[in-house]
Amino acid sequence: MNQSPLHPVVILGLLLSAGCSAPTKKPDVTSAVKDALKQVRLQDVSVTQDRNKGLITLTGSVAEESDRVRAGEIARSVAGNQAVANEIAVVPRGIQSDADKVNEDLDEPIKKMIDAVLIRVTCPGFFVPVETRD
Repeated sequence: MNQSPLHPVVILGLLLSAGCSAPTKKPDVTSAVKDALKQVRLQDVSVTQDRNKGLITLTGSVAEESDRVRAGEIARSVAGNQAVANEIAVVPRGIQSDADKVNEDLDEPIKKMIDAVLIRVTCPGFFVPVETRD
């Protein structure tokens, strides 16, 4: 009886794949987090959820650091065992237009860098200089 060396490899692969099942999605808590934030007048905070990763992300802006911290605490209390990424910006009242201008100024170089990298990846023979600032 001649056994092929592939046979044990196939069996090992089947055993390993049988033990690795698709991850279960976490429960959708987006609405519950939004409702809880609305109750404390933080309705301007945006909430997104990646149910596969179990990650809830908070974005937007608030006027005070205490509001940012409070939004994170509320989201964590509703999220259960899911992770919360608090990416809320603190923008004091009265300087919103200045903050928007700064963010706009920061976004443009990032967009140019991404465009240059994408061109390099899709057109390998095409040279696009990528400027970096120290």
